[in-house]
Amino acid sequence: MMKQIRKAFSPLHASEDTLQKVLQHTKKDLVFSSRKVVRAVLLAATLAAAMTISVCAADYLLNDREVFFFDTLDALAAKQSAEHPTNAISYGVPGTAEESEQIETSVEYVTRVMERGLHEEENILSRESTEDGSRMTAQYKDEIYGTVNTEYCAYGSLANLLQIDGFLNWDLSFLSNQMTPDPNGQILAIGRSASSDELLWVKAHMGYTPQEGKRFSISYQYTPDFDYGKNPEYVLSSAYDRSEIFVTQDKVNVLVQEYDGQIWANAARGYKSISIYTNGCTFEQVETILDHLCLEDVLA
Repeated sequence: MMKQIRKAFSPLHASEDTLQKVLQHTKKDLVFSSRKVVRAVLLAATLAAAMTISVCAADYLLNDREVFFFDTLDALAAKQSAEHPTNAISYGVPGTAEESEQIETSVEYVTRVMERGLHEEENILSRESTEDGSRMTAQYKDEIYGTVNTEYCAYGSLANLLQIDGFLNWDLSFLSNQMTPDPNGQILAIGRSASSDELLWVKAHMGYTPQEGKRFSISYQYTPDFDYGKNPEYVLSSAYDRSEIFVTQDKVNVLVQEYDGQIWANAARGYKSISIYTNGCTFEQVETILDHLCLEDVLA
């Protein structure tokens, strides 16, 4: 359940065929028909190579989460194979700007979710229009939590303030002052146990336009079944034009990466994560934005 939600709210990052393109750049004379086959073959090959490859990586502690940078795919695979021999090789690589243009916009995303929810099996209970947007309630059955009540709010005011009583009060006015909030491009989704009203997860996505034809989106997620601190991240830095750890004014470490005019930024702590995607801001502008988002309070 949570894996589906994380995927639904993940920032734009890579197309389905990007992995094969990166492999082609590594000059390996191999052809793979699927991503599962790629991972299986790579794992077998790098297990043998791990004995001879010297893994030279800069290690960082990103808000209690380990982040490893690698210049080569072989070094990355060897590190993963040595530390997690039973797991398939997994890492993120960027898609091109042209490929990302084909992915749905924030407005398209919100429209789709508000039509049928995040889960195909959800039962839509109610819909209503408000002065600020629209609201929807639904239910679905979860294997672990049983019946889950879901609330979706597609409010324009979320571009300025993301607020959940007793849980979150995030001032986003800096973004709405610097950029134009996308009309109908903001959504907040909350899942609670139908039996106990326990807060199970929170997802939010807000879209903005930094300049004509360009995108900026920021996503927030709280998923208590997924501790980011226990899941190290392996970064193939050579796949990016720039990949750095930026420390905000309130001392939060953020992974910021750039490729083909696009920038991704991610900060996570415990069960909370914040992600940014843009193709309309410079690296320095994104860093300025990060300095004004009060991430320490949001991730606490």
